[in-house]
Amino acid sequence: AAPSASPQQEQHVEIGMYHVLGFIVFASAALFVLFYFEIYRVVTIMYGIGCSGAMALVIFQPLYRYLSKKLSWLGFLQDSPCPKASFCGCNTFTFNEVLSALSGYAIGISWLYIALTQLDSHTNTYFWVVQNVMGASVSITFLGVIRVSNIKIATILLIAVFVYDIFMVFITPLFTKEGDSVMVTVATSGGPPEDPLFCEKYPTEGDCRQGDPLPMLLTIPRINDYRGGGNLLGLGDIVLPGLLIAFAARLDAAKRLLKLCTEVYRAEVGGPMPRRPSGSTIASSVEESGNQEIENEKKSKMAATKQLLFGGYFGPLTIAYGFGLAMAFLAVHLMQTGQPALLYLVPAVLGAMVILGKVKGELKELWKGSNR
Repeated sequence: AAPSASPQQEQHVEIGMYHVLGFIVFASAALFVLFYFEIYRVVTIMYGIGCSGAMALVIFQPLYRYLSKKLSWLGFLQDSPCPKASFCGCNTFTFNEVLSALSGYAIGISWLYIALTQLDSHTNTYFWVVQNVMGASVSITFLGVIRVSNIKIATILLIAVFVYDIFMVFITPLFTKEGDSVMVTVATSGGPPEDPLFCEKYPTEGDCRQGDPLPMLLTIPRINDYRGGGNLLGLGDIVLPGLLIAFAARLDAAKRLLKLCTEVYRAEVGGPMPRRPSGSTIASSVEESGNQEIENEKKSKMAATKQLLFGGYFGPLTIAYGFGLAMAFLAVHLMQTGQPALLYLVPAVLGAMVILGKVKGELKELWKGSNR
């Protein structure tokens, strides 16, 4: 019997309307709690612990599994259970899982130590490199578990976070006591110091210890910036548009699989595959393009790459995301102030998906989702 897939690979959650509403309510409440109670270090600790587990899952488990196949003396890391892990009534773990967890949490704890003890920790090379790895790991884990099944839910979610981002950045200063932006204040752990020149001379004094960004972001230090500044991108600006891009990737993969099945059926039976009376425009377009794929088996690599990038949805949406991100950084440069990246990313990614769906004649089915 073939080994069953691991539960981590099978588990996923498809979000619906209630999830979108719950997310907006929870995110707003969490932001205001941080704004008024300033428990930034608690958030840093929780984030470090959570990302340590994500690194173990995304990086170290596949790495040790690969090494165990290449190096015979690491063969015990494959799938042999660790007998000592079942003493406390816990599930049986493999040596791979135990070693991966130890590796992930060792890096996470060292990162936390720097974050909690060192001034201007974001200027430490080890710190920001590990932070970026942690952010990438937790983003991959999120997108592997959370999914959207149609662009209707994706549209509602992205428009909701689009309005949420604008409100928290630009509208909240109108009713906060000192005119502070809730989003900017929380993102910078209390906002920049009131007297930057004083803080350059006495960085350990009271209010001078605030202003470091919260770690839920990717960061790259600016070159030749004596102030130690950096370019920042929040993880929300990655995973929220990423839900739609991941949906596009799954859609393209499903269409390629359907096309392959159609080709195999034609090769074995010698006739067209019987079509279900579902009216699926996506399935119909795949079947109609099957003949072209068979007749043109000697495609060049360049043509195959072009098909991968522009023949489906994933490639164009990735390019649209890059364009939106470039516009966000251009706005930061021109306005000399932080910008809510979703203000630029949501129209770029969502607009690209809608336009492509309309051009391909698949928008209606993409909006509702397919039951096939």
